[in-house]
Amino acid sequence: GLSLEETSRKYPLTDFLGPFDPLVVNANTGESGWSLHASAIRALERVIRRGSGSYLVVSHGNALNAALRCVVGAQPPVRGQGLGFSLGDTGFVRARCKSDRDQWTIAELRPGE
Repeated sequence: GLSLEETSRKYPLTDFLGPFDPLVVNANTGESGWSLHASAIRALERVIRRGSGSYLVVSHGNALNAALRCVVGAQPPVRGQGLGFSLGDTGFVRARCKSDRDQWTIAELRPGE
C-alpha cells in the first residue's frame, strides 16, 4: 500500500467532504461514507441472519469500522470526525451477538500492526 504521505499527495482532501460525496473525490466516483456504512450494515445483517455459530469475517478497515460503528450505535464519521477503530493490517475483533436481545459483546479487540 501507499504511505500516508504518498496517499495525501496522490489523493488530496478537499476543504469539505460531505457524507454523500464519493470517498475518492478526484475520481468523482465510488461510494460515499454513508454508502460504505450501509453496505457494511447489510453484510453484518446477512451474517446475523445465518443464526447461531462462529463466523470469520475478513474485510478492509473501512468496512470493518463501519460494521463496528453499527454494533456500538455510532453514526458514520464526517470529515474524519467520529468514532473509529484502528485495527492495522493484522488487527481483529472478536464479538458476540445475542440477536434476540440486540445485545453485543466485544470479547476481544487486537489492533494489529
